[in-house]
Amino acid sequence: MKRSHLISALALAILGSAGVVIASTSTNTPGATCVASSGTLVNSVDGQSANLTTSSATAVCPIDRQIAPTVSTKVAATVWVVDESTSANVCCTLHSKNPGGAEVNGSQVCSSGSSSNYQTLSLAQITDGATFSHYFITCTVPGTSSGLVSKVLTYRSIED
Repeated sequence: MKRSHLISALALAILGSAGVVIASTSTNTPGATCVASSGTLVNSVDGQSANLTTSSATAVCPIDRQIAPTVSTKVAATVWVVDESTSANVCCTLHSKNPGGAEVNGSQVCSSGSSSNYQTLSLAQITDGATFSHYFITCTVPGTSSGLVSKVLTYRSIED
């Protein structure tokens, strides 16, 4: 074995045994990937998911969980929403769930009042060490208010 290959192999062995930490992975996902588990959501050509009805809808927004080169065990998220309802807020929660039924739920975060401008909802980090769990966000999107529409614009996940 050449000396340079031996040094590289030795360096990899040392790094591997030291438990190298992989940097966080951040991903932006369009709101249009959210699906309605109750009510109706309509996806627009610009990647948003809107509630065009007068009843509230629950959006389920998937997050691709990182499993290689290492499994992520922590996730946080940011959701950008427009809340034009005068009677309810857009409220979102971060979740992790495994096939056995165990679930980790974050705290619910809600928009603040009616506005045609986007609002940023920061969802605190949750931890799930089960390697076969999946991550997702649920958002309650209020119905129209005087014809004005609330929607999920985009969301960002940050995994460690």
